Amino acid sequence: MRRRLCYKFNTFQENIIWKAIGLFTILGGFNIAAWFWAFSAFHASPRLLSTAFVAYSLGLRHAVDADHIAAIDNITRKLMQEGKQPLAVGLFFSLGHSSVVVLASLLVSATATNFAQKFHIIQKFGAIIGPMTSIIFLFSVAIMNIVIFYNLYQNFCRAKSRAC
Repeated sequence: MRRRLCYKFNTFQENIIWKAIGLFTILGGFNIAAWFWAFSAFHASPRLLSTAFVAYSLGLRHAVDADHIAAIDNITRKLMQEGKQPLAVGLFFSLGHSSVVVLASLLVSATATNFAQKFHIIQKFGAIIGPMTSIIFLFSVAIMNIVIFYNLYQNFCRAKSRAC
């Protein structure tokens, strides 16, 4: 099994066009299957179906973030310098990325559920601390903006008086 899988995704020149067609077919099939599942699971709830569509769209947009493109580009260039065809670099990058995201989401969900059941005092304390932190941050930004504006105004007045 491993040998067949390695042959399918090896990075040498042989049958590269058919491997690309096969890879795109598999990816398209998985996307179609995911949407069939979403329609069958959420057909009674348009709100959940639209949420799934928004999540899918945002995931596609996130896929072309600069850091992802740079990582895939670096690996692609390295493999091409070695004389290999980097056919499945993006696929394996996305599989690794999505598995980390899913595991982190499960960890955050489990931790939040555990804390919510055991620490009601922390929830009350957090309801005060969270907004206070935002207020202090926004006031500090406002004060910094006022100081910066005042300094710019003084520099403008000095420059204006020198020009005349």
